[in-house]
Amino acid sequence: MSQTDWEVSPGVVKQAYTFNGIVPGPTIKVNEGDQVRVIVQNDLPEHTAVHWHGMQLPNAQDGVPDITQPHIMPGKTYTYEWTAKSTGTHWYHSHMGGGQVGRGLYGALLVTPTLGDIAADKHYTIEIGDGSNGFTFNGKSYPATVPLTAAVNQKVHVRLIGTGPEMIHPMHLHGVPFQVVAQDGNKLASPYTVDTLNVGVGQTYDIVFQPKEPGKWLLHCHIFSHSEGPNGMIGLVTIVNVTP
Repeated sequence: MSQTDWEVSPGVVKQAYTFNGIVPGPTIKVNEGDQVRVIVQNDLPEHTAVHWHGMQLPNAQDGVPDITQPHIMPGKTYTYEWTAKSTGTHWYHSHMGGGQVGRGLYGALLVTPTLGDIAADKHYTIEIGDGSNGFTFNGKSYPATVPLTAAVNQKVHVRLIGTGPEMIHPMHLHGVPFQVVAQDGNKLASPYTVDTLNVGVGQTYDIVFQPKEPGKWLLHCHIFSHSEGPNGMIGLVTIVNVTP
């Protein structure tokens, strides 16, 4: 963990807190049953701890300062070790207040089930942030967000992670509805179809869709102040580039 100048959008630089120098932190992708060992080096100017959100693990590895572990003080290291039992889409984050999460201390934690992941032609992860770094998808605000790409009728799988730390974001896709197939890492017995989905702080959803028309289609938060300004689209917006 370290403090880093992070460009959120062209010309907009924030004093971010980072895992491995990036926002969000590195995606941790493991298989069900894997042994996970993470060594955290705290180079921040304040103490911290890391919580593995949604994981079934020993209490001592849960990452709650003063309750399950001591604070990780500046200049110190702490090692977490556990078995990946909770499958699906999850995340990890600082458990030292929303301020640290809002500055960038979060990342995706993906556990592939033994029986296999959600079948799709394309897979994406979008971590939705609304802290002191601004309104961001994967640490960037539009127009710096990275577009999704697909061809007509390809099956696209998107993991939506509400990293917060403060707000609910109704996520809306233009051009075609999407199917919600999993929530908080758990596959749904009865998937459902919507065109807007409220993603709360700490929640994860897996959605799938198949574009039907080529073009540039928006995926964005439908709270207008989070995605639109007087000069056009901002913040929680990305483009789905669909080719014929």
